[in-house]
Amino acid sequence: MKQKIVPYVLALTMSTAGLTAMAASPAQWQAMTNNLQVSLDQALQSAVQAVPGTVIEIELDDGKGQVRYEAEILTPAGESVEVWVDGTSGQAYIHEKNGKAKRKDAE
Repeated sequence: MKQKIVPYVLALTMSTAGLTAMAASPAQWQAMTNNLQVSLDQALQSAVQAVPGTVIEIELDDGKGQVRYEAEILTPAGESVEVWVDGTSGQAYIHEKNGKAKRKDAE
């Protein structure tokens, strides 16, 4: 059980620290998060339900005016998959399958 919790907590801690870096200013951060209705924890859960594995990176993006979380997941088979989670509905879907994970991602 401990092995499953540690990567999840590590991903949560690392992603929380990196979220504020995505905005160039406090005003931009406010604009990005103003309509956000899905928490980081909810986004992580939705992403892993869509693609089972370990979230190794997650970030908040406001691509084309729609706020979304972009998560990179390492599957048990060693594949890297990018999953997008809608920031208002929480719906997750596979955006891109990147194939076999690079060695640094699999460690």
